[in-house]
Amino acid sequence: MRIFLHIASLFYLGLTRLRLLCYQLHFLKKHVFDIPIVSVGNITVGGTGKTPMIIYLSQLLTKQNIKHVIVSRGYKKTARGTLVVQDYDKKHINNPIIAGDEPVMLTYKLDNIPIIVDSNKSRGIALAIRRFCPKVVLLDDGFQSLYIDKKMDFLLIDNSLPITQYQLMPKGRLREPLLALERSDCVIFLNKGRENYLIKKMIVPILNKQTIPYIDASFKSKLYQHNYNTQSLEKYDSGEVSELSCVAISGIGNAQSFIDQAKSLCNILKNYSFPDHYNYSKNEDFFDAIVCKQERRGDINTAFGIITTLKDYVKIVQLPCVQLKKHSLYVIDINLVTDDENKLLELILREG
Repeated sequence: MRIFLHIASLFYLGLTRLRLLCYQLHFLKKHVFDIPIVSVGNITVGGTGKTPMIIYLSQLLTKQNIKHVIVSRGYKKTARGTLVVQDYDKKHINNPIIAGDEPVMLTYKLDNIPIIVDSNKSRGIALAIRRFCPKVVLLDDGFQSLYIDKKMDFLLIDNSLPITQYQLMPKGRLREPLLALERSDCVIFLNKGRENYLIKKMIVPILNKQTIPYIDASFKSKLYQHNYNTQSLEKYDSGEVSELSCVAISGIGNAQSFIDQAKSLCNILKNYSFPDHYNYSKNEDFFDAIVCKQERRGDINTAFGIITTLKDYVKIVQLPCVQLKKHSLYVIDINLVTDDENKLLELILREG
């Protein structure tokens, strides 16, 4: 098996290098736009923190009154073509099955910021520019989108992964070899609570050689509860929830940081981790069964709830079984924080 993985990794490496070479030699065309395209991406598969980073940059631009639009692929969406999930006035799509869970999640965090979804990102960018006339386009998961000419590539590195995961797929999680870091304009090292210093020690020399700036960032979490009367999230006192028993449910790329936070907030009866972008509506009977199974095990007089992520909440809250039974539904939301806000803004706004 090890030999097979090694051969598969070499084959994958050859494909990624061939693709990059085709763009460098102009055999493949790049789409060039008249306004800055600022990309947030990674070089590993799984959840790194791209969406919280997009939210952070959007809020940063909003504070500076810089008109901008977010363009996303809308991974696992069912609709085709270009979708306007939200514009400057209102939200148009609330169904994560149609538009993808992450674009819908963005609407919960960002008011009156246009969010465009299209599998063809260059087409989505073109529509965003024509319709909304932004000064900047924020492109979600754009590092491997070599067909788009970008002004800025922010590359996220997950410091919580084991060092063995920084090998090329399928041996590890790397989508590209580490030398791809040289294409980035700034690297963000994300600390999710389980920092692996070996990763930074391995990567920083590559960045220093190319004089690529890097900054450190981390996540700050907040707890919310779903209000069934208003159908909205309300901030919750974490001191009260600590006495509750909950089932932890998540379908994200790297669930360990969520599980750690959930355990610190309440008594976790059972943890269920599903694949990233999990379709709960397609498996509603299973979802309802695991919750009911836990309820039967518990004391009828004991408060009981479900604790999940915001990305999962936008899908779970729409399940008929959840709305019917009105389970107490708690959401751990994360916000990216860094001391280098001015540096990030300077990079986005710099000329050339």
